[in-house]
Amino acid sequence: MNILLRFFVASLLLSASCDAKSNDKKKKNKDKKKPQDISLALECASDDDCQADSQYCSGGLCQEFGFCRSLSDCLNPSNEYNSILCLGYTDCVDNQCTTICGPDICPGGEPSVRCAASPCSVSTCISPTTCVDYYCGGCNALFFDPKGDLACGSVDGSVEPTPPEDERTEDVPQPLGTCSSDDDCTDQFCAGGICQDHGTCRDLVDCLNPSNEYNTILCVGYIDCVDNQCTRQCSDSECPEDQPLAECEFPPCIATTCMAPAMCVDYVCGGCHALCFDPAGDVPGFMIDGSTPEPSLLELPESETALCEFDSDCNPTDQYCSQGECRNFGSCSSDFDCYNPSNMYSTVFCTGPVLCQEGSCGRVCGGECPENGGDPVPCGEASCDPKECGDEARCVLNDCDECSPLYFDPAGRQVCGPDDSTGVSPEQTCSSDDDCVDQFCAGGVCRDHGTCRDLTDCLNPSNEYSTVRCVGYIDCVDNQCIRECSNSDCPKGEPFTECEFPPCIATTCLAPSVCVDYYCGGCNAICIDPAGNAPGFPTLPVEDPDTPVSDGTCDSDADCSDGEYCAAGTCLEFGLCSEDVDCFNPSNMFPMLDCIGYVKCSRKGTCRTICGSSCPNNAPLVRCFEAPCEANPCEEDYVSCVDNYCGACNSIFFNAAGKEVCASTDVPEDTGSDCSKKMACPTDGSWFSRSTCAVKKAFKKARCAV
Repeated sequence: MNILLRFFVASLLLSASCDAKSNDKKKKNKDKKKPQDISLALECASDDDCQADSQYCSGGLCQEFGFCRSLSDCLNPSNEYNSILCLGYTDCVDNQCTTICGPDICPGGEPSVRCAASPCSVSTCISPTTCVDYYCGGCNALFFDPKGDLACGSVDGSVEPTPPEDERTEDVPQPLGTCSSDDDCTDQFCAGGICQDHGTCRDLVDCLNPSNEYNTILCVGYIDCVDNQCTRQCSDSECPEDQPLAECEFPPCIATTCMAPAMCVDYVCGGCHALCFDPAGDVPGFMIDGSTPEPSLLELPESETALCEFDSDCNPTDQYCSQGECRNFGSCSSDFDCYNPSNMYSTVFCTGPVLCQEGSCGRVCGGECPENGGDPVPCGEASCDPKECGDEARCVLNDCDECSPLYFDPAGRQVCGPDDSTGVSPEQTCSSDDDCVDQFCAGGVCRDHGTCRDLTDCLNPSNEYSTVRCVGYIDCVDNQCIRECSNSDCPKGEPFTECEFPPCIATTCLAPSVCVDYYCGGCNAICIDPAGNAPGFPTLPVEDPDTPVSDGTCDSDADCSDGEYCAAGTCLEFGLCSEDVDCFNPSNMFPMLDCIGYVKCSRKGTCRTICGSSCPNNAPLVRCFEAPCEANPCEEDYVSCVDNYCGACNSIFFNAAGKEVCASTDVPEDTGSDCSKKMACPTDGSWFSRSTCAVKKAFKKARCAV
């Protein structure tokens, strides 16, 4: 019985084993597929045209998951295939994506690169694409279009399938379209007046054009134009060998104004360059030092020089009329062309003359003026009137010839001259900025932005100008507003003041004046009226700080100009003073800080509010029975009186000429401080003053008795 049972069990096990082997063989035969016939694949424009659970779009054809033409198909995120999990790399072998296990993680022995950021996060592709990071051989961003092709790059070593002979097409060069801006191009950028493909270049300037969008590897190095393609040259330096990296105090574009609608790009290789790109993709007047542009297939053939009588006869995007001939912006035949206001070009920010060198205008840093061998001079407030030389003339100032005027006719020829006309126009008066065109109103005169008479003009919010970015203070130097780079926010002798609150918060300026906070030398609130004046703040430099600016003698305020008062027989601007008593004169109107403190005349001759103690020298603030001006007599002629409660019940009388009268050298006793001194009352004078003194004497006696 046991023998039969064992035989039966063994038979069952043998039968099961045979069935299993048979099933495995059938399964293997079933899984073994023939190579896919690409010719039978359906065309597709995206994955949506293929079977969602088993196919993806590759090269415009629906392919089974796992199928590949090249390595790029295996990297396509739409190609969902199974792979073994091991250390190695993905590759396309016999049109199938597979994982090659081994110590290498990139094909062909290429190194795997560690990138500072995801390549896709720092790369762009203008087409609708899906991006994949690929770190073999570089920081690569692979962009796949909906058809499964690489849109903005390729994988080194990949081989795209060769189309059948009847489907091959020769690469026929397409005519390049002309353009005046990027708006005239489709999926391209405008460079030199021609629509160019992104990433292509004629020279390095095209690679620096912000409208040219292209991908580069992520490494330390510099951008260059190689074989008409923009690329990054990996190097230890951020600039080419013949263009050392310049250490600029500030970004060049900060100190450069590009003519609208040009865009400014900083370039600090070989110097501090500000590149102004016009809408046509050109940088007029700029040539990168040391560069030798190679002939480019993308350049248009040169045309014959066009004649002109007006700028409108030339290409308005990049040419001007120079002595009857159309010239490109920045080009020149003489230094005179570089002063032509129609010739727009960018220059470096430095001290030196603008000269015509090798047919291009540029500033020669540290150079000398050819006329006199000296340095260029700031022309400041000087201006010239083109009407002095005819209705159609234009005028600029020559900073290399003592700001003498240069006149141009519409054809760009020099006309008139310094011998024919001074070129200096009368100042245009104004009562506010509304009376000026592209200028601001300062001191009742229209002035160019950035110019100044003194520091007040530089602090005027209507004066719009650019300065270098550095720690320092604003100053007026040679009639130009500049920032003096320093380790202090204020000039020497005027320490920065830490105020408890902005001075303008505690100051009321008469409408429609505007208030400006100024913390150098005190908590100053500067009220600037519409005409650009700042009453109470020095508006002109003073040679001797102790001597105020004087415009003439006076017998009363009526003899002085608007904004002035009569101070001891001399007309002074509101807020100025020669001694402390001038700051008490009711005719001297100036803004005061709203704080506990006292006024005094500073060393610079201005009335200032000293916040803190109520009186100078810590003198006590006394209480009086009545206003001192009413209690104290004055036998001289006076027009005004001011009460002063510091140390005693003082009255300050002013005559019409602003001089203090009835001033007494006898200082009244402090009724609340010294009981050892006896108080004597005058025996003469008015009965009121004698009675008042008797009351004060009795009050002191009673207080001291306590």
